Amino acid sequence: MKDFFKEMTVGNRWLWFHILGGGILAKIFEAYINYPTVLLVLYTAFAWEIFELFYDGNPKKTYGTIKNWIADSLGDIIGAVLMAWVVIR
Repeated sequence: MKDFFKEMTVGNRWLWFHILGGGILAKIFEAYINYPTVLLVLYTAFAWEIFELFYDGNPKKTYGTIKNWIADSLGDIIGAVLMAWVVIR
């Protein structure tokens, strides 16, 4: 479990980008779309991770194991959603 959490956070080199994206999307969604902002960011982050999976095609090659890919993706989604929540509060 410790390694899983480490891969979600410290081992996730693109986490900062997902956090930034979650904050920016939250402001855009809040200003222009009349729908719960955090849910839209969640849907967008999830869709992005699915896109990355199909674009890359081989998560084992990039992340080493499927477990590491799941941890990385989960960290990205949680980071984006938490930042969206912080931005709109």
